[in-house]
Amino acid sequence: MNYINNDSIYGLMNRFCDYETEHSFWKTKKHTKKVICVNYVEDVSCQEVNYMYLDNPTGIKGEYSTNQIRSIINTSFLGNNLTRKNHREIFETVRKYYKKIRVRTSFEDFNKYYEKLIEMIETWRYELGYKYRWQEHAGIDKAFFMRCLNEDFFNNYFVYLFFLEDEDILVGYSVMSKRYSLNENGLNEVSYIIRKTLNIVNDKKLRNITEYIDWYTFQDYLIKNDLSEIIINWGCSSGGVEWYKEHKWPLYSKEEKWFVKVKK
Repeated sequence: MNYINNDSIYGLMNRFCDYETEHSFWKTKKHTKKVICVNYVEDVSCQEVNYMYLDNPTGIKGEYSTNQIRSIINTSFLGNNLTRKNHREIFETVRKYYKKIRVRTSFEDFNKYYEKLIEMIETWRYELGYKYRWQEHAGIDKAFFMRCLNEDFFNNYFVYLFFLEDEDILVGYSVMSKRYSLNENGLNEVSYIIRKTLNIVNDKKLRNITEYIDWYTFQDYLIKNDLSEIIINWGCSSGGVEWYKEHKWPLYSKEEKWFVKVKK
């Protein structure tokens, strides 16, 4: 199953992009550049086409591939089912943060903390994204949350804001599509749209805060949808980010997806 769908595609779009279809969007307001996902379709209507998350290689010069990771999350992560024996690191992380983190999910809270959210994204960009030379996508996250100011758009997603002890300290956010679908093996699958965390606050290192935010997001998703199991599609990545997805959570699959840019 491909990461891209009608909800996750917004996790690729900056504020200048216009939605076109479930698998494509315009990169520019003048519609001179386009992104097409999943399947290669020749398009000569614009100056440039970026193909992303293609299921198959095209053979076009400059093409490259990265790995799409999927994890399998079930009720062993929930409540008393989560033990040191079955998921030791996650268990200890949950014990560490469960009473220290406050989570806000409502549209009213999102509006209340919107400016703080944008500030956190900029902090992440300059203190972590640039420092470690990550593909930080901060502008895309800001554009996504700008769209969330429309309540109809917001209601398509579970949006989580994580505050450390005092609500003045926003340390992370995550977003999941409310809609899930059956994958090629008949299992429920959902794309993880966006997530960022601050692992250092006031010179204090928040060890494993990312794992905690992911755990909370996954277990809350199972509970809210009354599911016993869900496949989490993380999308594509490389390096340390890919390693985290592959090794910190139960691996379901690892598949190549292809990317290439075509200019007239």
